[in-house]
Amino acid sequence: PGYLGTSYAADSIGLLDAVRLTLAKNPDIQIQEKQVEFSQGVLQQASGQFDLSLRLSADHTINNSPMNQQSRDYYTHLGFPVSQLKTEATSYRLALEKPLRNGMVLSPSIGTTNDNGTANNISNLSSQNWGSVNFSVLVPLKKGGGESAVSGETAAHLEWEASKQDLRYLISQDVTNTLTAYWNLLAARKNLEIARETENSIRRMVANVRTVIEADELPAADLNMVRANLLDKTASRISAEQTLLNARKGLGQAIGLSYPQITRLEPNDEFPGIHSDFSALESQLPRLIDLAMRHRADFAAAQLRQDSAKILASAYQQDLKPRLDLAVSVGYAGLSEGGSAIGGLGKNRGDPNVGLNLSYQWPFDNNVARGRYLQQSAMYDQNTLRVATLERTIGIAVTSALSDLTLSALRLKESGETVNLYRLTVENEKTKLKLGTATLVELLTVNDRLLNAQLSHISYWLNYFNSLARLNFETGTLLDENKTEQSIRLNQLVSLPKLD
Repeated sequence: PGYLGTSYAADSIGLLDAVRLTLAKNPDIQIQEKQVEFSQGVLQQASGQFDLSLRLSADHTINNSPMNQQSRDYYTHLGFPVSQLKTEATSYRLALEKPLRNGMVLSPSIGTTNDNGTANNISNLSSQNWGSVNFSVLVPLKKGGGESAVSGETAAHLEWEASKQDLRYLISQDVTNTLTAYWNLLAARKNLEIARETENSIRRMVANVRTVIEADELPAADLNMVRANLLDKTASRISAEQTLLNARKGLGQAIGLSYPQITRLEPNDEFPGIHSDFSALESQLPRLIDLAMRHRADFAAAQLRQDSAKILASAYQQDLKPRLDLAVSVGYAGLSEGGSAIGGLGKNRGDPNVGLNLSYQWPFDNNVARGRYLQQSAMYDQNTLRVATLERTIGIAVTSALSDLTLSALRLKESGETVNLYRLTVENEKTKLKLGTATLVELLTVNDRLLNAQLSHISYWLNYFNSLARLNFETGTLLDENKTEQSIRLNQLVSLPKLD
C-alpha cells in the first residue's frame, strides 16, 4: 500500500503492484498520454473547418462631396446656397457560413441600410431603409468536394487512433520491462541468499576443520585450502550484493521511483509454477502469429497510419485538377421610407434576385499541388513498407519467443533435478569424509558443483519467466482492453497467451 500512496512506506513489493506503479509513475507513459492529447487537439482543429461561423457587421458613414460651380449655382438658385453634399448612412449585416463535409458551403445573410439622404436638406426626402435577404451555395465541381473535403479530418482522426495505439504499445513495453526487472530482482535476491548460505556453510566448515586439525586428525595444510574457499565464497557474496543493488535500480527505473525508494526495494512474490502444455501451444504457432497481428498495438498503429497516408494521397491527387466552382444565390430586397431601418425587410419587396457564378482557376505549373502529392505518395509507400516489414518481424519474433520459452522450460526442469542430485551427493561426501573414505578436496569440489547448479537453476527460472513475458508481449496479450480503459490482471502476467 505504501507504494500506491504519496509516501513510500513499505520495503517489499509484489509483481502486480510493480506493474500498477509503472502505469502510474513511468514518465514515458505520461509523455505518450500527452501525445494522445496533442493528436486529439489536431483532430479538433481539423474538424473546425466545418464549424458554423457567424459574422456580424455594422458601419456608419458620413460622406461630404464637394460640388462644382455649376451645381452650386443651381442649388443657390433653388434657395440652397451650399458648396457640398453631405450624406449619412448606417448599415447592419448578419451572415452565417456553414461548410459541409461534401465540400459545399452554405451562406445565408440578412442586412439593412438606413440612408438619411442629404443632411443639409437639399433633397427633402425621408430616410430610405433598404433591406436584403440572401442565400448562396458554393459547389466545388472539380476539386475540394466529396471525400477530399474531409480528408484532413479523417486523417487526423486516424492519427489520433494511432497515437492511442502507440500509448498501448508503450504500456505493453513498459510492463514487459517491469516484469523482466522484477524477475531479475527476485533472481538476484535468491542468488544472494544462496551465496550467503554457502558462505556460512564454508565458514562452519573452517571452524570444524580447525577443530579436527587441533585434534591431529587432518594436516594443517587443509585449513589453508578451506580458508581460501571461504574467501572465494565471500567474494561471490559481495558480488551477489552488488548484483542485487543493480537489480533494484533496474526495477526502480522501470517503475519511475526516486533513488531513496529504489534502495529499499524487495520482491514480495515468488516464481510461479511453470506450464506443461507447450506441445499443444507449439502446434498452434500459426494461430499465435495471427493473434499477434490482431492484438499488437504497434501493428494496429502502422495500419492506421497507412490508411491515413492513403486518404491524404488520394486527396492531394484531386488537387492536381483545376478548380471549378459554381456559386448559386437567391434572395430579395425591400425598401421602406421613414421609420426604423428594419422596415426595409418587409415592405415594397421586389421580385426574387437570382445569381449564378462560375469560376475557373488553373495554375499552369501547379508545383504546390504536384509537390504535395509526390510527398504524400512517398509517405504512403513508406507506411506500406513499414506494415509489411512489421508483419514479417512480428511473425519471426513470436516464433523465436515460443522456442525460447519451450527450451527454457526444459532446462528449468532438468536443472531442478540436477540440484536435488547434487544435494544428495554433498551429504554423501560429508558422510564419507567422516568415515575417512573421501577427502576434503572432494567435498569442496562437490559443494562448488552444488552451488553452480543452484545458481544455474535460478538463472533458468529467470530465463523462463522472461521468455514468458516476451511471448505475451510479442503476441500483444499482456493487456486487456475495452472501449474506455485498459487493465492488467495478475494472471495475464504469468500465464501463456490465450488463443481466441
